[in-house]
Amino acid sequence: MEINEIEAQRLAEGIARVEKYYPAVSAIISGKIADHIALGSTLIAIYGMRFSAIKIRKAREANSNGPGDVIDMTQQFRKNNPAPAAE
Repeated sequence: MEINEIEAQRLAEGIARVEKYYPAVSAIISGKIADHIALGSTLIAIYGMRFSAIKIRKAREANSNGPGDVIDMTQQFRKNNPAPAAE
């Protein structure tokens, strides 16, 4: 899951546009702090989704039984169908 330059730019611009609607926050914090908050929001939006996707993928892999959820039934088959005795 990769974000390209255009998507990153649009996300950052969107966050900046939303921040304009909260002038009370701008009055309390400096521009430098506001920029750091915007950067943090952007990082969370981008890498938070990646982290979530990786975590979900690893959980699925841990719960699977290998490629395609194939279950090895050879032991069960051998237990129920012993080999014929050699003559």
